[in-house]
Amino acid sequence: MAAVEMEPVQESPVAISQPTTSFQPTTVVHVVVEPPRDFLVLSIFMLVCCFFPLGIFAIYMSLQVQKRVSQGDIASARKASVYALVISIVGITIGVLIYIGVIIFIVIVFLYAKSLGELLRD
Repeated sequence: MAAVEMEPVQESPVAISQPTTSFQPTTVVHVVVEPPRDFLVLSIFMLVCCFFPLGIFAIYMSLQVQKRVSQGDIASARKASVYALVISIVGITIGVLIYIGVIIFIVIVFLYAKSLGELLRD
């Protein structure tokens, strides 16, 4: 029987990849955002002294600012704050114009009555 020679088999290295985990430090930044103003006092002033219909809406928007801030929705709270301010300014402007108009009307009526009274005496 003939001898069979066997050649050694070379084994190729098997690459086994193991997952590598790298930890990177993380930085947490807490930004403190100042809540927007609610202009509630201005809205109440406008309601009482200037123009009642817009005053109700201005107070509603002021209360919405407080509600949205408590919910953490700062963006819509800022929007409601701007609405409350603009409505209050418009209401105060309308109220002042109404007061000026009433004063002018009273002065005209008073002057007319005075001149009419002088005409009747003569």
